[in-house]
Order: sequence, then C-alpha cells, then structure tokens
Amino acid sequence: MPLATIRIDDDGKTATIGGSISDLRQITTKNGQAMAFVQVEDIVGDQIEVVVFPRVLEANSASIVKDKVVLVKGRVNSKDKAGNAMAEPKLIADTFMLLSLDEAKAYQPTGVKTSLGKPKKPSSRPPIDTPSPRQNVFTFVCKLIIQTMCCEISK
Repeated sequence: MPLATIRIDDDGKTATIGGSISDLRQITTKNGQAMAFVQVEDIVGDQIEVVVFPRVLEANSASIVKDKVVLVKGRVNSKDKAGNAMAEPKLIADTFMLLSLDEAKAYQPTGVKTSLGKPKKPSSRPPIDTPSPRQNVFTFVCKLIIQTMCCEISK
C-alpha cells in the first residue's frame, strides 16, 4: 500500500512503513540534543516526513542514512504543537531498521494491511524499472523487492 494512503484521519495509529531515505535534516533541540526530520520515499515516489526524536535518533543513528532502505515503525501524527490539524500526516518514529538485500527479500508482513482510502494522484516520476542517477544499485534492488510492503497500519 503506497504511503499516500496514510491520511490525517489515521492520527494516533501505529504504522510500519518501508522505503528509502530521500532527505535527512538534523537539528539540535533547546536541550542540546540532536533530532532529525527524515523524508521516506516508497516505490511509487510518495513521501512522508518521519520525525525522529533524540532518544530514537541516538538508538538508531546508524540506520538513518540518506539513500538507504529502511523499515520504520511509529505513530501517525496529524496535529501540530497547538493541536491543530496539519495538511499532511507525519510519522513519529519508534524504531528504524536498515534493510540489507537478504532481509528485504525475506520480508514477511506482520500486521494486517488496511486500505485507508484512495491514494493521491499517480506520481509523475519515471517508471521504477529505470533507476534515477542518485539511486545506487542496492537501493534500486531493495525498492523492487519491498514494493508490496510499502506500508502497514494497525489500529
């Protein structure tokens, strides 16, 4: 199921997503700890922002690397600090797992896949069978392998 099917109505639900890290921005909090905002992109080019708080970043820093294929488990968040609805949902990360080629091939979904409505309009990106210049072979192969497990959401 594409990342585009995660909606703001899914606020508070647990989600496990798979894809490659397309962008990574690290900041320092007021307390002097590092945290990150990570864009995860699925096989069809849909993206979701993953918020990685300091505790999770410290425990998973080796897995949070641009262009790597990861599984991320977390909670869907659709509200800002003031409690107002955001335009697009984010995922608050609990865990990151870097996927090797063998792990991606052996992946078996553990939750029940739930249809969450119609996905956004089709991506204007080139077909997946042609890797973009910034993709490395490992990322391209893993994307092909995990295309059926892009997202699982549980209640």
